[in-house]
Amino acid sequence: MPPKDSQISESRSAAPSGSTGVPPVTSPASFLLPLLLIFGALTLWLATKSPTTTDPEEPTRSAQRLNTLATLHVEDAIKLSTHAWIDRKKGMAQIPIESAMELVIPQLNAAQPHPSGPIASPTPTSVAPN
Repeated sequence: MPPKDSQISESRSAAPSGSTGVPPVTSPASFLLPLLLIFGALTLWLATKSPTTTDPEEPTRSAQRLNTLATLHVEDAIKLSTHAWIDRKKGMAQIPIESAMELVIPQLNAAQPHPSGPIASPTPTSVAPN
């Protein structure tokens, strides 16, 4: 049974004046604008903030890092261009890259490409009756 007009008017009069009982619809811009303003202010503050202290040992540490890097480059160049034993018992040796390429390229050229194996399709499984 639908409500009567008198019941509807009574329920409306019970609500506070100016309120419909439905919360107001707010747009996403009302949330985004304050967030963007806060983010912009924080970004400007961080961008203009200058460092208060500097490390007096930074130039020394920087020079040490450059020397260490140069030493590593020299060691790598030596490893890549010399012969050496890695594990004599296992017969593993280190050879220069150029020599390794000269050994591997003929092997790769001699090997004929072959088709890959067939892709196995899944085997059907029987479904047990319920």
